[in-house]
Amino acid sequence: MPRPARLPACVAVTRCATVRTVMAHGVQHGWCFGTSDISTAFLSSSLEEGLEIWVEFPEGAKHYDESGRELYAKLKKSLYGLNQAPRNFYYHAAGIFKDIGFKQSQSDECLFTYDGPEGQVILRLYVDDMFYACSNEKTMEWVRKKLSDRFKITHFDNPGQFVGMDIEWKRNRATLC
Repeated sequence: MPRPARLPACVAVTRCATVRTVMAHGVQHGWCFGTSDISTAFLSSSLEEGLEIWVEFPEGAKHYDESGRELYAKLKKSLYGLNQAPRNFYYHAAGIFKDIGFKQSQSDECLFTYDGPEGQVILRLYVDDMFYACSNEKTMEWVRKKLSDRFKITHFDNPGQFVGMDIEWKRNRATLC
């Protein structure tokens, strides 16, 4: 089987200014902050429609047909190490956020906002990590439940650092350092 040309593997990455703006808005309005790590992010997303990816079996596990030709495996889902895995996960996650009711920003495609009866949420995705600001604790519980229903995920309160920015907490108030 001939090796195909390398497929594009670009994934949208949020701008640092967006993260700072979300944090500043949340601090100014006394919002709750949280981060979440999606444990099996790259294993949960399907491949793009019409895309076929064939992989070689590792040494010691090779398979051959009756004529001795080497066999390859066709992937049904993304896996770690695949160049397209971050991009596939991004599209998968964006679809889930939209299903929950989030709107995607036109200026930063990794930024999602929600404004509904549960409250307001500003969420930004960074590869397989999320940072979010919620208008109140009840909204924080709601968004975490919605995300946990769709992903294997670990949640953290009052993050001390995110994407190289330090966050100092005093009496449930955050200060950007």
